[in-house]
Formats: sequence, C-alpha cells, structure tokens
Amino acid sequence: MGSGQSGIEMVTTASRQLRTLAAPIARVRIIPRSRSALRRNLRRWWFHGCIAHLVCPWQIAGKSCSYILTTLLWLQMQGVLRGGNMRICGVQISGSTANLAVVSSSDAGGVTYHPCHTKKITLEDEKSGDSLRAFLKAITAFAHENQVEGFSIKQRASGGQRGAGGPSFKVEALVQLVPDIPTYFANPVALSKFAKTNVAGLPNGLQNYLADSYRSGAFQLKKLGAI
Repeated sequence: MGSGQSGIEMVTTASRQLRTLAAPIARVRIIPRSRSALRRNLRRWWFHGCIAHLVCPWQIAGKSCSYILTTLLWLQMQGVLRGGNMRICGVQISGSTANLAVVSSSDAGGVTYHPCHTKKITLEDEKSGDSLRAFLKAITAFAHENQVEGFSIKQRASGGQRGAGGPSFKVEALVQLVPDIPTYFANPVALSKFAKTNVAGLPNGLQNYLADSYRSGAFQLKKLGAI
C-alpha cells in the first residue's frame, strides 16, 4: 500500500485483498486503540456466514490496514477462518445428559450433518465439583475437536409439572461456560414450526434421540442467515 493513500483508499485496498484471501467480506471495522492492547484485541473478532468482522487496535493510519491483512492471514493459518460454512452444535438436554449434533451450512445453502464420535455427554453427579469440572472439560474438548462455533440449546420449561429438573439446568449452564463459544436457545414452539420446513428434514443415519439436537442446530443456522 502506498504511503500517499488516504485512509479511505487504504481501507478500500485492504477490503479487496481480504476478499481475495478469504470469504466475501461484508465489512471491516477499525477501532482506535493503544498499542499495548494489541494482543488482547487481535482476538476480538467473529466470523459467520460470509461476514468477517475484525477489530484492529490502531487508527486508520500508516500500517493499520497492513495489520488487518496480517491478522487475517494468521487466523487462516490457525484454521480459524474456514470459509462461509458455519458450524453449530445443536443440544437437547435430557436429565443430566446433553445430546449433541453438529451441523453446518452447505455451499448449496442447505444443512450438512457432521457425525461425531461423541454424541452425548453426561453429568455424572450434579453435587460433585469434580463432576461439574469434568463435564465442562469434556464439552470444551468436544467443541474444539469438532470446530464448533456456537451451541444451540432446545429450551425447556422451568416450572410446572413438566418443568425440567435441576440437573438439566446445571448442564445448560456448563455448556454456556465453554470459553469463546456463544450459546443460543431454540424456542420449542418455533422449533416445531421449523421442523415442518424442507430444510429441517433429518439426514439418513441420524439416531432418533438426536433429532431435536439436529433441528436445534439447523434452526440456529437459519436464524443467523447461514442457510
């Protein structure tokens, strides 16, 4: 980038290069920050669908746009940016067990199911701190191994005769505690309506007990505009 370029020209040039380097870029946001915040702010980004949003720790001047490109290349090398196919893990909680189904958006605009070796994780003892930590460790490892970018939990009633028990809400809270991965919730009524659409059809080979997990994940992909 030439030193005589204006800030707008630099951003335009950077945007063109970003499109070449990765998926189509919707916007690049640059927020003025001190150099001391570099390491902390390089991780402040998110990617879903075809939108990449990177936060640069410096103002639009000098080498700032170059640092955006450098950051993107680093993320690509780490396998963080994988194109527009976002991965969501649908979760249906039954008692103290989380049933898991990983789905992603396909290039054709549909849903792709990713069968995983681990399909359920159980909280063995809700009153044991060691058991709680073991569950969190297991669900975190599962998310990293399967490149999960978000959890979508089917909501359960919290009161009344059909209300879910205490262990299920502990499981829900532990899923929410997985670092750096957002948790979404699928309303049962909305999920029921979604199940009647063409995109919610169940794939061959999916176990019956994973149907709600699969649909919860697919529902969130639809909600995010990924399918």
